[in-house]
Amino acid sequence: MPIRFECDRCGQHLSIARRKAGSQIDCPTCGLTQRVPGDPSVEEPAEAIEAETLDAEEVEEAAIEAIEEGSSELEIDVAEDPESSQIEQGEADPPPIPDNVDLSETIDLDYPPIPPVVGRASPPPPPLPASRRGEPAISASRGPILRTVCVGAVLLVCVAAGAFFSGYYVGRGQVTPGHAESLPREIAAAPAPDDGFAEEEVLLEARLLWTPSPGRSEGDSGASFFALPQDRVPASSLPIAGLQPGSEDREGRQSSSEAIRASGGVFEQAQADGIMATVLPREGRYFLLMISHSALRPADQSIRAVELAEMKQYFAEPEQLIGANKYVWQQSEFRVGAAPVEHDFGLDGL
Repeated sequence: MPIRFECDRCGQHLSIARRKAGSQIDCPTCGLTQRVPGDPSVEEPAEAIEAETLDAEEVEEAAIEAIEEGSSELEIDVAEDPESSQIEQGEADPPPIPDNVDLSETIDLDYPPIPPVVGRASPPPPPLPASRRGEPAISASRGPILRTVCVGAVLLVCVAAGAFFSGYYVGRGQVTPGHAESLPREIAAAPAPDDGFAEEEVLLEARLLWTPSPGRSEGDSGASFFALPQDRVPASSLPIAGLQPGSEDREGRQSSSEAIRASGGVFEQAQADGIMATVLPREGRYFLLMISHSALRPADQSIRAVELAEMKQYFAEPEQLIGANKYVWQQSEFRVGAAPVEHDFGLDGL
């Protein structure tokens, strides 16, 4: 039982082991050096010593009995002095502590080290994990992590596979074999190339003139104007019904004009003043074919062979389209904001 007393200066409640009785100590609060109450020369009654002393053999016997009975712990505290073989046990009925003592402010100045227990049996070693015995084992902490990783990998594979098959079937649904055959051959055979031109419409204006007499120009009313894309040659020849200069075949002109527009080109007829306007589907390089309605070529002048070969990429019989009229076949490049086109066919027959 430790010795409890108060500091002579500050009144701090102090507690110290009984073996320190009579020794000099310093108060941890005020630093006063003072003597620990009690007389170390006074020996405890023999009955108390006998009651608190156990023979070493009895300790061993008690430890052996505890091991045989399967007890996990042996509640024996051996005294600090190994030679005395004394065991300090808590008294059954410790003396009451006065009411005016505040145990919360009590300071223990000395805590003796816990001595080893004599006769205590060492607990058996823990069993080896299943994996150490050649059996597969997964710890409780690694199991959830591994399952989470596996589930994440499976979900990632499923998402990737779903995206692949969705794109595949969507792509097939856009153009099926039967649908591709029903599309105009001109469009299916000639996709727009990546040539640096913008996919924007271009407003194109033109004015076609001729000279009925020297020094006098007039609008070439009824003249034909074509703009044909150089990079989109149609798979089949374009129709020419109603496209000849001055033709009155409106139904044939409408059908042929729609076929030319489907191939990426345009067709227009000049008005009474020779002015016409159209909209090209996109920027790019075009062949321009302008055929006069009022001016004829000289009798000995035919269509140039090189130009005729290029025209036949678009029309089966360009000779019937042009006839004996004067014409112009040239290459031009058009972008947004293109300048108007103007041409004078000159005198008739010259």
